[in-house]
Amino acid sequence: MTTTDLQGNRRPETRLSGWKEISAFLGKGVRTAQRWERTLKMPVHRIGHKGGEIVFAYADELNEWLRTAPFDAEPPDELAPHGAGQAAASTRPVGEVAGQDDPVRVAEPSRRGWVGISGLIALGVLAMAAAHVGIGRLRAPSAPTPAVASRQPASWNVTGNRLQTFDASGTLLWEHTFDFDLIDSATRDKNMGTNAAKVVQRDLDGDGTVETLFAATGTARTTRELYGFNSDGAVRFVDRPNDPAVFGDTVYEPPWMAYRVFASPAAAPAPAIWSVVMHGLWFPTRLRQLDARGRLISEYWSNGYIESVHEGTRHGRPVLLVGATSNESHGGSLAIFDRDRVTGSAPAADGRYTCRTCPQGGPQAFLVFPPSCLERAGGDQAFVAEAWVEGEDGLKVLVRHLFRHPTKELFVTDVAYTFDRHDQLVGVEVPKDYLRFHGRFTAEGLLDHAFGADDQRELGRVRRWNGTEFAAMERIAVRR
Repeated sequence: MTTTDLQGNRRPETRLSGWKEISAFLGKGVRTAQRWERTLKMPVHRIGHKGGEIVFAYADELNEWLRTAPFDAEPPDELAPHGAGQAAASTRPVGEVAGQDDPVRVAEPSRRGWVGISGLIALGVLAMAAAHVGIGRLRAPSAPTPAVASRQPASWNVTGNRLQTFDASGTLLWEHTFDFDLIDSATRDKNMGTNAAKVVQRDLDGDGTVETLFAATGTARTTRELYGFNSDGAVRFVDRPNDPAVFGDTVYEPPWMAYRVFASPAAAPAPAIWSVVMHGLWFPTRLRQLDARGRLISEYWSNGYIESVHEGTRHGRPVLLVGATSNESHGGSLAIFDRDRVTGSAPAADGRYTCRTCPQGGPQAFLVFPPSCLERAGGDQAFVAEAWVEGEDGLKVLVRHLFRHPTKELFVTDVAYTFDRHDQLVGVEVPKDYLRFHGRFTAEGLLDHAFGADDQRELGRVRRWNGTEFAAMERIAVRR
């Protein structure tokens, strides 16, 4: 089975496995692709693996890089990648599980970080200073492709208080002027979930025209709402929930602020809009399922910021995987829903993080991932940045760890978890970046121990809600 990313990015079919697929996507040879990674910082990811490495890239990241890459120093015959964005690679998400004796495995050292960490840090230091709200700027509209009909929205930009949309050739189609200033503008924060975007351009109702969803980020909290636009720029709807919520003994009043927006794949039989709305000052976050006209279908409440939303098929049924942070544990959380029953609230052992006014129900499974000693030393949190269905109804989950050095330098690294079809943990992979950061913190006296068996056990302490409490998951040996 496969998982489909709701932004049109990060779907398994846009994950390019190995240098052969990466170079085919670029329309170049393997040596050229490897040179571009080395000299032009082309975004390529690695997972350490016994006896070698797993190399992969994302098509959307490569397309973005191609628009801005410094090709000036390249020989003339290498300047124009002619096949970029047109290869139809069909691959599964990569990542191998641990050895048979222990599901926690340290990845072999690699030449570059697993998630392109240097680029993440450079883009993320300022963005993470406030409240996990990414601020970026869209690059120039992408080149036209045969798959995109002319005169339909294909890219966008925000400038001042205007949202602009362009067709595939870069021609301005329409712009909407807001009566408030926009933060310039939150497209996606590379430190956040891999499909964490503020804009979706998609045919939402199957009529052949492309609508635009925009989680407007105004300078005032009261001006952060989800806007839906028709293909001609007419306002389709504005989603602005204004009801309070009670977690524990605390009442959380509006305004609620649009944070992320996701949408079902165009081919989905029952398309939905997934709007993430946060309180902003405090932790409660809500996932609102809307129809193509912006009408509320159902709602799920989280006790931590929701950073990723993915649809997939598992056990023959459509599912929704909702990745978040857990304010109760300071680790990551993954809520697994029947896609047609997304309601209720996240469970919690601490009453302060239990919703008292939310709808009945909740996820069919709820997993909590541990923070690390790096978070405790650096004073930040972990969250689930990505999750997808893999193999025979198994799951792969990337937990992103954010922590700061006393100099305020931000560090980011992922740990990968593998689950079988029964949601039992069968593997944990720790990248070399994690080990490098751990070694630095130890050498500087910020940690009192070198990475070892205790750290491996700590990272393997995934817990599952059993209806009354969080229970440690049984560790199962892995077959290879």
